[in-house]
Amino acid sequence: MSDQYRFQIVPDLNVVFVKHFNEINLSSILERARAINSHPDSGPRLARVVDCRNINIALSAEDIKATADWIISQRETRDRYTEVLIVTGLLSQGFSRMLLALLDGIDIRYEILQDNDPDLVNKVKEIIELPSDFKFPDFLGDPFRSS
Repeated sequence: MSDQYRFQIVPDLNVVFVKHFNEINLSSILERARAINSHPDSGPRLARVVDCRNINIALSAEDIKATADWIISQRETRDRYTEVLIVTGLLSQGFSRMLLALLDGIDIRYEILQDNDPDLVNKVKEIIELPSDFKFPDFLGDPFRSS
């Protein structure tokens, strides 16, 4: 596992939890995507919760386009899925919105949530359809650790 991210797949619930650390760049995005896709518990409808709180976003416009192109290239092997992006601040949200604009028309449900949302944990559970008593992976930290 990379020092730039960590992930855990919960196969019974068909969801993967991802936490990025320090910096997110094109290399770490593609490395993470390949690692998840090649994992034996991965599947075409695997929902994703991607925690991008408090990290440096080192992505150029070309990197964001390359990310979108890679996601589009994976369409043949994936069904519709939901991805929740948890971000800090407007810059992270702006990156996410640029990516979504490039993916317009792709059958992926993206939700962008701010980390300061007081109902963040419940919103993630609702969007991903997790049980109300679900315990999140510890590596996500607060506020998920206490839920």
